[in-house]
Amino acid sequence: MFGGSGAKNVGSRRVKPLRDIEPRLLFLQLGFVKAYDRVEHQFLWQTMHAMGFSGKTIKLVKGLAQGGYAKVHVNEDFTRNIPIQRGVRQSCPLASYLFTLTTQALMDSIREGMNRGSITGIQIKPDLQLVHRLFANDIGFCLQMKEENFREVRKKIAQFELASGALLNVQKSVISPMRDEDPPSWLEATGCIVAAPGERFKYLGLLSGRDIQTEEYTAYVKLKYEKKLKH
Repeated sequence: MFGGSGAKNVGSRRVKPLRDIEPRLLFLQLGFVKAYDRVEHQFLWQTMHAMGFSGKTIKLVKGLAQGGYAKVHVNEDFTRNIPIQRGVRQSCPLASYLFTLTTQALMDSIREGMNRGSITGIQIKPDLQLVHRLFANDIGFCLQMKEENFREVRKKIAQFELASGALLNVQKSVISPMRDEDPPSWLEATGCIVAAPGERFKYLGLLSGRDIQTEEYTAYVKLKYEKKLKH
């Protein structure tokens, strides 16, 4: 379900093997509340400094992100200027890159959990494990279906929320078991949407679902390619 080349893509070839892997896997698709608007500027500057950006570069980005004000219209009058201290301007070409920088703190925390063995995903090779996929504000995790595994990831996300100002929308986050079997009872207690048989969701423009078949996935990707070629 990750990437492709033509109608018979890498994604369609991965569907069946993922189902055969033991222990069972789940795919967690996260939804954040107004992701771009909630980034706290101070957290962004601290992250850039920790990643080795020069003071000159950080100062330049500050010039683009800071200095904004908002007013509230009340009873036919406006309030005083309210300084904007969080969020990245979506019209700015740097917006998606700046948000990605803030999520790097979360990815580093997840990687630390992987190294300790408290977070486990797909073992691609003895020295290679796939746990997360990230593009801008689309974040997904492929995890072994263990309650302690999920709880550790959720704890890391909670720490990221507290530090960055981000807020996870649990009710719009989707868990897709990788097999069409009855999911364990603890999944329902997470508050996330648990994909039912027949339900389809999109992640990074690709189709996902607990009972998706290779033929259905191939047809979907082929249709997307045909639409692109027409334009």
